[in-house]
Amino acid sequence: MIGIMLITVSYFMRRKFLPTKEELKQHKWLGFLHKYMHHNFLWHFDRNSVTKACIVGGFMCMMPIPFQMVPAAILALTLRANLIITIALVWISNPITMLPMMYGAYLFGCFMMGQTALFYEDNFAWHHIITNIHAIFVPLILGCIIIGLAFGLLLSSIVWLSFNLWRKFKNH
Repeated sequence: MIGIMLITVSYFMRRKFLPTKEELKQHKWLGFLHKYMHHNFLWHFDRNSVTKACIVGGFMCMMPIPFQMVPAAILALTLRANLIITIALVWISNPITMLPMMYGAYLFGCFMMGQTALFYEDNFAWHHIITNIHAIFVPLILGCIIIGLAFGLLLSSIVWLSFNLWRKFKNH
């Protein structure tokens, strides 16, 4: 039910909030992909392309790299996913949400590795992070990869099931 509502809301709101084909073609970081953006599969909102876009966008929004849109657009092109949904999902991680997401991924990575986290709320300081970056990197990456895959697969499963339910109710 929630998935059907998400599809319906995204259908009516996509023109207002999602980037258009022309905006993505003129984007300064995605300009080098302009010659590949003519493919129709990048712009269709069918079940397969949107499901793939959810996997790619959900995964890439958790990656602690700058300019996440560029590798996400390359993956969308490679996997024949919807480019608009992919880029919109990457925007989940923004300057406001990035720090809590990365901190949670670091804590999850420490849990998965059986380590104790170096930083909790009482001793969280930037100089501790910089001096211990070597101990933070592996749990952070592990947590980001696992959470990104889980988020992308969960989101794509919800969207895929919602498309099936929507098709079933639409035909009746």
